[in-house]
Amino acid sequence: IQVFKDGLETLKRQFPNQTKRFWRILRTRCLAHLKEKHPRQPLVILLGAPPSAHPVANCLALRLANILDPETEHIENVETVNGKDLQNIEGDIAKKKLDESLHGTFDKGRRAAVVKHLELLPPPSENLFYAYCDNDNARFKHAAILFTVHLQMEPHSSLRPVEAEGMVEKFLSD
Repeated sequence: IQVFKDGLETLKRQFPNQTKRFWRILRTRCLAHLKEKHPRQPLVILLGAPPSAHPVANCLALRLANILDPETEHIENVETVNGKDLQNIEGDIAKKKLDESLHGTFDKGRRAAVVKHLELLPPPSENLFYAYCDNDNARFKHAAILFTVHLQMEPHSSLRPVEAEGMVEKFLSD
């Protein structure tokens, strides 16, 4: 737990443009999951980013996954699936590749994986995440899955946080 807390403090310094609300939510959700000896559900984090912050979202997801799973030691060892690599293949094949990657990672006891560009995954491959993220029925409740969504436009600066979060949901459902 202390390793995570220290790592999160480092992340806060490395990513100073994130809001206090963001860090509070992240800290609360992650610590609740890490403190559970037998979690009832996996930890699922969705990071939506406007065009100016796409690289930041990917970097933040990888670094957060790294501190959630001390076994990775280095950020390069974090299991990462990139929707860009799967976007032009048949959805069922993409789903199989996703499943093999995540299942192999979590079967080894690893605690975190990153899925970049969730928005680019071909249908119906994203349906696989019900098996990994659905609270009580999730396969690997000890796991954390961090998704990045690359929005196509900048949100208006007057949006409240809840409205900005709604933009991500709307973008994914369109």
